[in-house]
Amino acid sequence: MISYREATLLDIPVLVSLDREYFPHTAWPAEQFRGEIGRPTRCFLIAESGTEVIAYAGAFLPNAGGEGDIMTIAVKPEHRRIGIAKELISRLESWAKARGAIAMMLEVDVSNESAISLYKNLGYETLNIRKNYYGYGRDAQIMRRGL
Repeated sequence: MISYREATLLDIPVLVSLDREYFPHTAWPAEQFRGEIGRPTRCFLIAESGTEVIAYAGAFLPNAGGEGDIMTIAVKPEHRRIGIAKELISRLESWAKARGAIAMMLEVDVSNESAISLYKNLGYETLNIRKNYYGYGRDAQIMRRGL
């Protein structure tokens, strides 16, 4: 059974480890997670199977009535395509909407076709391509969904 909860500072070591595995070129250091988790303008969620962290996602909303931003989302490969990312996104959107957000934005590597397909299925539309966002030659697709 999969459960969802807010991340705590105690989750940082596993989040850093997973982030390095999934995003080796842009992994967040522990200090970045520490600066995000628990802040009132941030929502960081964990998905667990038993006691194992199998996915995480984080978003921020700088201003009520503005646009939220999904900063990161990752699901362990063996747990993909069963609705975990969709559930995490739904929970992030609900959190942002409850705080007055009018839309959510995100960036996704243009080569990540499965993530782009998921976001499109959830109603996200492509706004632009940001060149070299993930490093030289690694572009990001900027996507947005109105809430």
